[in-house]
Amino acid sequence: MTATDTDASKARVRCPGSKSMTQRALIIAALGNRPARIEGALWCDDSRYLSELLRRLGVGVVWSGERVDVQPSSRLQADGDAIFCGNAGTTVRFASCLALVCGGVLHIDGDARMRQRPIAPLIHALESLGVHARFHGEPLHVPFVLQGIEGQATAAGCSVDRTSSSQFASGLLMVAPRLRDGLCLELRGAQVSQPYLQMTIEMMIRAGARVEASTDGREIRVGGNTRYSADVYRVEPDWSGAALLQAAACAAGTEIDIEGLVSPDRSLQGDAQFALMLRELRAPRPHDFDLSDAPDLIAPLVVAALFSRHPSRIFNVSHARVKESDRIFVLCQQLSRLGLEIEEREDGMIVHPLRADAAALSRADPVALDPHGDHRMAMAFGALSLRIPIISVMDPSCVSKSFPSFWDELERLRPFAKALSLAAADAPRAATVVLVGMRGSGKSTVARLVARRLKLRCVDADEELASLHGFDHAGELLAERGEPEFRRLESELLAELMAQEGIVLATGGGAVLDAGTRGALRAHATVWLDAPLEALAARIGRDERLRPRLTDADTLADELAELQARRAALYAEVAWLKIDTAERSPDQVADEIADALTARTSSRL
Repeated sequence: MTATDTDASKARVRCPGSKSMTQRALIIAALGNRPARIEGALWCDDSRYLSELLRRLGVGVVWSGERVDVQPSSRLQADGDAIFCGNAGTTVRFASCLALVCGGVLHIDGDARMRQRPIAPLIHALESLGVHARFHGEPLHVPFVLQGIEGQATAAGCSVDRTSSSQFASGLLMVAPRLRDGLCLELRGAQVSQPYLQMTIEMMIRAGARVEASTDGREIRVGGNTRYSADVYRVEPDWSGAALLQAAACAAGTEIDIEGLVSPDRSLQGDAQFALMLRELRAPRPHDFDLSDAPDLIAPLVVAALFSRHPSRIFNVSHARVKESDRIFVLCQQLSRLGLEIEEREDGMIVHPLRADAAALSRADPVALDPHGDHRMAMAFGALSLRIPIISVMDPSCVSKSFPSFWDELERLRPFAKALSLAAADAPRAATVVLVGMRGSGKSTVARLVARRLKLRCVDADEELASLHGFDHAGELLAERGEPEFRRLESELLAELMAQEGIVLATGGGAVLDAGTRGALRAHATVWLDAPLEALAARIGRDERLRPRLTDADTLADELAELQARRAALYAEVAWLKIDTAERSPDQVADEIADALTARTSSRL
């Protein structure tokens, strides 16, 4: 969800830059032919390790907030001394590939967990290109030393097994332009984390590399004997971190605005698909999630799935077991301590929604959850603590690996969760309240006010629809797809939204045109907000440009008259309550709706 306003009913939070994009930008800039600047970069443990490693090779790396100035070196030279990389898998894997283009001896080490993580496929690929490796501990694990070959690879191609990580391929591809003959890379094994590899290729191309992939994606060719030529690299806000904040919002039962987040269809980040996963969790059916391409989403998805109404099966993510922790095991083990129902599988898990008897958790003794030093586990447990306040998180500082300000951002959400408690889990669920009416009748504004009064969640269908399909405004989607397709997408989304309980839903003006939607509206507390044509035209005003015309009318007033004539009977068909908003303020309208709903509920008791 991209921030578009300063709605006081929503928490406004901020994500740092993408760790994945920052790491790639640092490597590519270091291999360039000119000084470069990285904007929006993430300063975290992994960035610190990689920056220090590049400096040790002769690259100038100067950080200033979210800006990094990189001064490439005409000749990379390793000094043979050990370079400690902590548990930074991307740093170890990307840096190992620099042995192909540097001189001297590159000595890489890591912490205890890093010494357990896989790197054998990458070592085999490097050796096939002429790099000699020696191991100071367990073979094919860090610590090891690599003899640099300064671009003089003994072959123009190699293969790498991508089953456990796409980072092996990304590292090889990024150094390939500096090789004398380039590189033809064959990808073996089952495809995992493919969007991360696509991110690498796109960033390389934008920086001037020549990259071609076969139609089946199993062979990638990179032109050699060249250097990257970009002056500026821009890093997007991090969708992986945003997913954890969105999961926290699910736990809190609130909505958030995330500043500057790039829409899923425009982002280079594969984890932007979390927006679609949240939509699926609202659907009235059991859920299946294949995380083969998005292993980092397992933590936020588990948290969000606990607040769905149906079980969620998460599968094809066995590679999450070789991340900073065995994430499948840690999630299942730690959350089971709370009595939550999560079934561990070899390649994933089944997450069951919170039960009504989970209310007892609000009265239980505190439980300290152990993230096993894994930043994403710690953030997931923190997100869940908004709804289950007995949770505390051990080793909270481990979030510095990717999101140092996470706890500060989580605190921005906490005030919005104070009114929520698991103690209410065994109470009857609130009904869905739906607002219909012409554009300009005040549905979006009034919906937020009603939601605040009733302590429900507000959903604007037009905003949801636009965001879901990668547009800033619903009008842009309407203009590009046409009205028939727009109405089809709108009716599908409304069916999912109205299957939820406890929300206040603002619909688009033409939502009632679909017969199926009208049938669903009649089952809810549907309120028709009406207003004279002159008032509608005045309210729309300059916003007219945000919505294409739906008729051949010459003026906005004429179009509104034509549309109202078509729709008035349909609004009346579905409305439980009609309110004329012309002579009332939004607060007065919201009060009238809240009072009517309270009376309606009382009469049914």
